[in-house]
Amino acid sequence: MHPRASRQGHSVETADSDVAVRATNDDALESKYCAMHAGYFEDAFLDALASHLLRDDVAPPSRPPLINRGTAARVAFKSDLIHALLGAAWASSETVQIVSLGAGYDSLPFSLFEMGQSMTKMSLHYVELDFAPIVQAKAAAVEAQLVLRGLFRDIMTDGESLQGIVKGGTQSRYVLSAFDLRDTPRISDVLRATGLKCNCPTIILAEIVLVYLDPVISDAVIREIGHFFTRERAFVNIEHSHPHDSFGLQMVKNIAARGSPLLGISKYPTLAAQKSRFVREGWPCVEALTMLQGFQRKFSTEEALNLNRIEHLDEIEEWDMLMEHYGIVIAIRWSGEDDITILEDVLKASFGRAGETSSTNRKAAS
Repeated sequence: MHPRASRQGHSVETADSDVAVRATNDDALESKYCAMHAGYFEDAFLDALASHLLRDDVAPPSRPPLINRGTAARVAFKSDLIHALLGAAWASSETVQIVSLGAGYDSLPFSLFEMGQSMTKMSLHYVELDFAPIVQAKAAAVEAQLVLRGLFRDIMTDGESLQGIVKGGTQSRYVLSAFDLRDTPRISDVLRATGLKCNCPTIILAEIVLVYLDPVISDAVIREIGHFFTRERAFVNIEHSHPHDSFGLQMVKNIAARGSPLLGISKYPTLAAQKSRFVREGWPCVEALTMLQGFQRKFSTEEALNLNRIEHLDEIEEWDMLMEHYGIVIAIRWSGEDDITILEDVLKASFGRAGETSSTNRKAAS
């Protein structure tokens, strides 16, 4: 899931890889749909997207309990982190922006807009960037599905973008736009074109996106998007990790066999490498944890066992290995002196109990 179909000048091999990466978006939608129907969470907006975007001439997709539970955990971690960061940002501004890179068929913006309709002051400007075919398909789903379209009092679309004005008493807006992240010199222009303001608190989200890019390009994305915004900003990056043990080697091999190799994982194979990368690219306060660490912080042993009431999971060792091979990076540039405290508060709000993560918070010297 990273933005836009191959542009002129790309090789046939790159174009084929683009198609394969776009296919991972369909797979992600199916996985979330399956986890939802297994009973891990409810999401009417995901259901609407799936009913429009998944083929209706084949049997509903199914996933084993191991995958369903892992998918549900990732959905929960992402949602909780975004809610915690929104709370911190709204404390200093009535308007907050979210930029989702390679957003795919994510339902999160619609859940946030539904929540925001009851607010009288707080506004959210949510921008999603992705491949043109994905943008077109998602825009069509928004227009066709009443539960999605009903969130907006006005929708404008031109084929490669969609803008929606959210119902309610605030000025919340949704923008869906086609853009290729590999075209890094245009990032600032594209952000401005979507109506984003450089002087507004902003959260950047990249879920299984940057790892598909050449690391030179993904480094530039992290750097340029961080420099564009001048007020409080945060970056949440979720992607594969630890490719060099037996599980990781097989994971990387399996994904490459589908035609969508993890181009960035060799340069940034560990959470420590990811943290150093964000510090180097201008994000001085950063923390990282594996999804297993997040799960262990968020759920007590008793709560984890209670998940067996939804689906029984026997493969505990395999579960631990799977969750160890996905990492979550949270980087912020906030007020300066209080950045570490704010980051700790966000982690506590997202994962509940305090616990050891990959290493201590790092703050670059000023």
